[in-house]
Amino acid sequence: MVKILKFADALIIFLSLIVLVTSNDRVFCLTSKDCRCHKCFAREVPKCFLFMCVCYRI
Repeated sequence: MVKILKFADALIIFLSLIVLVTSNDRVFCLTSKDCRCHKCFAREVPKCFLFMCVCYRI
């Protein structure tokens, strides 16, 4: 049982490191004010959604 829990912990850490390394163009945020530096196309505004800046159409 302990080996399974250790394996699950190691897998979670490994997968989160992969996500962190591959998401280098993502801007993380807590509020929409944190997304001011995030660049969007015309007629789009940056908003904070699930702790990441996302461009929404106006």
